[in-house]
Amino acid sequence: MKKMVVWTAAMAVAGMVSAATPVVWDMESLNKTPQVWESGFAESNGVRSIFYEGVPYAGKATRVFAYLAVPNVEPGEKVPGMVLVHGGRGSAFRRWAKFWRDAGYAAIAMDNCGGIPQGERDGQAHPRHAWSGPSGWQASVAQVNDPLTDQWTYHAVAAVMRCHSFLRSRPEVDAGRIGLTGISWGGYLTSIVGAVDGRFRFAAPVYGCGFYDLNPEWDKHMAADRKLYDRWLALWDPKNYLPSARTPYLWCCGTNDRFYPLDAVRRSCALLGEDAPLNLSLKLRMHHAHPPAGDPPEITALADAMLKSGKPLVDVRAALDGDVLKATFDAHGRTVVRAEFLSTVSTNALLMAREWTAEPVADFAAEGWLSVKVPRDAVMFFVNVIDSEGLVASSRIFER
Repeated sequence: MKKMVVWTAAMAVAGMVSAATPVVWDMESLNKTPQVWESGFAESNGVRSIFYEGVPYAGKATRVFAYLAVPNVEPGEKVPGMVLVHGGRGSAFRRWAKFWRDAGYAAIAMDNCGGIPQGERDGQAHPRHAWSGPSGWQASVAQVNDPLTDQWTYHAVAAVMRCHSFLRSRPEVDAGRIGLTGISWGGYLTSIVGAVDGRFRFAAPVYGCGFYDLNPEWDKHMAADRKLYDRWLALWDPKNYLPSARTPYLWCCGTNDRFYPLDAVRRSCALLGEDAPLNLSLKLRMHHAHPPAGDPPEITALADAMLKSGKPLVDVRAALDGDVLKATFDAHGRTVVRAEFLSTVSTNALLMAREWTAEPVADFAAEGWLSVKVPRDAVMFFVNVIDSEGLVASSRIFER
């Protein structure tokens, strides 16, 4: 029987392991179908609510609240699935599950902080239920001296994997066609889960990524005790897990995101192994929000390509040749209508405060190439290729 391998902060301090050694989850247990209970709430608009089995907290059983939405199917028919992970100050969103159900997917959206959602609004108190695990998000910094299996990131990642196992067990769901997406803190969790749970066909983090230490904004929220925060980074920053990823990733983010600066996205992407295909969709000053504002259409298009029979997103490959950025792209049957060059000349250490510009690329051929001269004072830049549906495919991010 496969044993769960974990290590404690005390072991790291004692020099028994590296402080950057990632935690290993008990995959044998988490891959099993969890026990499920009815929530007691009435089904609404075709969306059912349930509780499913979480991992133990302080020796006691836990449960996770979730919304489940499944399309009407014929006997024997199977549909693809999506696992949806909310962000900070959010909860399970019924409308999110319904959005994906209406697109032809079996969708499940869980509350990863032991709460029960209060309507569809963000940023309000979502009361914790009697079977909750540890408190989440930045509150997890204060937990780093607790046993690893009592800390929030461990519980939240396990909740996503058990949610996945439940969805795979549904008779109307094709277990081999399930994708994962998450918003903000949910993107943070998606970054880790995509590396830990290789059963997903793709992982699509929105905003969330690794390298929390690159953003001074996080110091305001999490670094009241620097020693605790440093230990949290060593344990739970996604950069510790991304190098082992083999799942295709799509990162969606904006140039001036408050919590996940573009350089953190760039470095997170660079950690993926060659076996983990990467797509980027980066937009000028993209608004940071929960869905539907935070559910980019590129993710639906990727899901349709990887889980149904849709066209893949445009692939963009770029390289810098002196002061000229040259790129080729494979449209995969999509109609490419334009390209743009995004850049900043600002060296402001607070990346969210940098001024970015987006200029059309004149030297551009829809058949698959473009070329643009990079201003000498540009310090960070990339190119976007946009198709006839308005879907944005980005090159990798360049910095100099």
